[in-house]
Amino acid sequence: MVTDLTGDDEAGALRAAFSRLICGGDDVSEATAQVLKVLGSSASAGPFVRELSTAVELGAFYPGDPGVLISLLLNRVTLAPGEAVYLPAGNVHAYLSGLGVEVMASSDNVLRGGLTPKYIDVPELTKTIEFAALGIPRIEAASSDLGQELYQPPFQEFQLQRIELATGAAPVPLQLGRGESAFIPASENPVMVHPVAGAEEPSPSP
Repeated sequence: MVTDLTGDDEAGALRAAFSRLICGGDDVSEATAQVLKVLGSSASAGPFVRELSTAVELGAFYPGDPGVLISLLLNRVTLAPGEAVYLPAGNVHAYLSGLGVEVMASSDNVLRGGLTPKYIDVPELTKTIEFAALGIPRIEAASSDLGQELYQPPFQEFQLQRIELATGAAPVPLQLGRGESAFIPASENPVMVHPVAGAEEPSPSP
């Protein structure tokens, strides 16, 4: 993989390294075990201690999985409460831990890329991925006229709105249309849901 990444063609180098790993096989399993053995020793991890420690943790859960080494090709991002990132199509990503809200556009091509015992469609995966280095695409919340926080990615499919009410605040009427959703934590009590007069009824299943 190191040889793959030494080329001047960045996209081609990433594609070659990823393809070599995702195809798996005994060679990749052995290489993964050797890398984890070194990382688990007392050798200095330098400035990448968090990334390398994550690879060791993933290796404990998914021994021999190509996704362990593929994780080293990804940005490792930690979000504080209220922070967000957006990911364009064709981006390899994985959720590690913590509580977060993930919003996705409608899609029929969500593909697995490792860290799973399930089937991975390698040809379709490599055809779909955008092989380009990407910084951390953070997105800042904008304030609306009503004092709400809006997270608006640079595409039209969706946005995320955050509303925080003070104790004893007046109820907020919220009407959801087709394809829209709301997350209300258990601490918000009581919550009353009412049908909207004249709203379109879902079609009966055949």
